[in-house]
Amino acid sequence: MLMMIFVFSWSQEYHTLVDTNKMWSTKHQYGMTPSSDFTKFQGEETLDGHIYNKVWTTSDTNLTNWDSYGYIREDTNKRVYIRYWTGGPDDLRYDFGADEGDTVYLFYDPMGIFFVIDSIDNYSLLSGETRKRFHLSCYAGPGGFMGNDTWIEGMGSLYGVMQSGSCALVGDMPQLICFTENDTLKYFNTSFADCYLITGLVSPGSGSESITLFPNPSEGIITVKVNDPSILPLTIAFYNLLGKQILENEINETRTSINLNEVTRLSIVCYHVTGSKGFYYAGKIIVLKR
Repeated sequence: MLMMIFVFSWSQEYHTLVDTNKMWSTKHQYGMTPSSDFTKFQGEETLDGHIYNKVWTTSDTNLTNWDSYGYIREDTNKRVYIRYWTGGPDDLRYDFGADEGDTVYLFYDPMGIFFVIDSIDNYSLLSGETRKRFHLSCYAGPGGFMGNDTWIEGMGSLYGVMQSGSCALVGDMPQLICFTENDTLKYFNTSFADCYLITGLVSPGSGSESITLFPNPSEGIITVKVNDPSILPLTIAFYNLLGKQILENEINETRTSINLNEVTRLSIVCYHVTGSKGFYYAGKIIVLKR
């Protein structure tokens, strides 16, 4: 009997969203050119008697230069509020305590926009953890269907952690790319190659005709073969799935060996190659764990 009570209690554990050990990457698109940024919560500030975490974003793949983006807090009723400036409105952006059929007003809007919880089920993260998943519909007044949103407890919206309710907004076309907790990748949107986007670079042809990296998978030693010497010199940078650079090499020869043994604890390493004539090529190397 005691064991049954313990298991039930554990299964009902709530996973908070606002946590300084988490990070999100989100794709944005205003117009024709997509971009991406990272979001984290770090530091505290008290506003109108409530304690908020500060929100920071960066498009820097080295994750070093962060910009202030606002404030976020979570109350004991499993509701999450966002402020974009100190004197701004305290907007509700998540209600993880809501039930199926509930109506949720995520932010003030004179059009009368509201959200309905259509259904709640479970979702398995890459780590194997199971979290509650909320399916929402958005309406602008009675019968004015505008779109859908999906929340995952402890992770946020599939539009992006700060973009909950984006089905009711215009301008951006956000998508959550990656979510990490305690430096562990727990969600990856397979519509993307990496957890971030690099824009503004031109690749002649497929790129793969000009350069080859092998073997893949690798035990840590790879060979870079340049089939088109006219693109030399090249720079090849390696990143983990969070977008943090872990190694960079200059390529001046048509055949170069690179040692990735220092990062063999990573199962996947992303690389970006840039060179003359605007050459750009990207891919992944699977590093076999020893």
